[in-house]
Amino acid sequence: LGGQDRQLYLSNWERLLVYRKGKGIFAFNFQTAGELTDCFLPVDTPGEYRVALFSDDRKFGGYGRMSCKHYFTQQGSDGRLGIRLSIPERTCVVLEQVNEK
Repeated sequence: LGGQDRQLYLSNWERLLVYRKGKGIFAFNFQTAGELTDCFLPVDTPGEYRVALFSDDRKFGGYGRMSCKHYFTQQGSDGRLGIRLSIPERTCVVLEQVNEK
């Protein structure tokens, strides 16, 4: 996906790491006890993102627990730009930017 690395979010409490590399957003959920539901992932570029890789896909031996494959940025209650999605425990998702708004 190329480009510079940039950390977008880190939470020890949620056990969540989100960073950007090129047009990709990498989100790692290190929770062992549950899914992060309706999680707001901050991003720095508006537009549409698609799932490029999900570690829980059945083709990787996972359970296939992510049904949505496209996400659009929205403004959070605190004014930040981001994407809302659910991330199952002990998984990672890579979102690739499709276009900019």
